[in-house]
Amino acid sequence: MQGGPKLDAARKQLLIGVALLLAGIRFLIMPWLDSQADTREQLEVLTNRLDRSTGVVLNREAITTTLAKLEKANSADRARFPLAEDAERFRLEAQQRMTGVVETQGMRIDVFDWILDGPPDATGFGFVRGRINFTGDMRSLALLLGALEGELPNMVVREALYNFVNPVFGNGEYRASLTLVADFHYRRGPKP
Repeated sequence: MQGGPKLDAARKQLLIGVALLLAGIRFLIMPWLDSQADTREQLEVLTNRLDRSTGVVLNREAITTTLAKLEKANSADRARFPLAEDAERFRLEAQQRMTGVVETQGMRIDVFDWILDGPPDATGFGFVRGRINFTGDMRSLALLLGALEGELPNMVVREALYNFVNPVFGNGEYRASLTLVADFHYRRGPKP
């Protein structure tokens, strides 16, 4: 074998050169390619944001008009639900309002029990449920239920149970009791 030491030295140099080339690819070129891919993704995200922002700017008038309409509609809906700092204060206010409506109808509440609190959800809306008993003639109770629903738009009747008692009046009117289970909805927040 002639040129053995020279051939071995050339092979070693070639192997060292290939090893350095592979190390350069692994530690220099691959990280650079990865950073280029990351930069490309960031550029795509920024381009999409710019496109959306441009769309918003170009449609600013239509968006503003639509937002104003939504706010007007939402404020009307929100007005149905009174603001309350907490459920306890709201229960007291709801009971006072109901008592006022009942008294204007010439009737009275026999029993008023709060039976459930529905804590405010993520949007800030909560409710309290009450069971209320009234006694009177059938016509007055029907008018009372209509007046309550008209005067308390945040009240949702869950159950209305009429119990008839024997005729008390000579004109054939029946005495009845009304048990009403209703939810009173409110928005949690500071009182204005």
